[in-house]
Amino acid sequence: MRHLNDSRLVGMSIYNVVILCLITAPVTLVINSQTDATYAFVSLAIIMCSFLSMALIFVPKVSVNAFNISGTLYRDGPKH
Repeated sequence: MRHLNDSRLVGMSIYNVVILCLITAPVTLVINSQTDATYAFVSLAIIMCSFLSMALIFVPKVSVNAFNISGTLYRDGPKH
């Protein structure tokens, strides 16, 4: 059941969060005097981080199940 092992994808999600935090924190400190820009930048970073993390975790699972339903992809053989 190779497609159920998602530890690599969880690691990529954590890496994604760390990188976005390392980018967002200094930029927020630089544009701190402009409250609208700070709010927009932090909001965009949070939305991007959440979207990318969910996409990294769930898109591979959905794609494997979609191929299995249509019957065109059986990497581990058909399920009995």
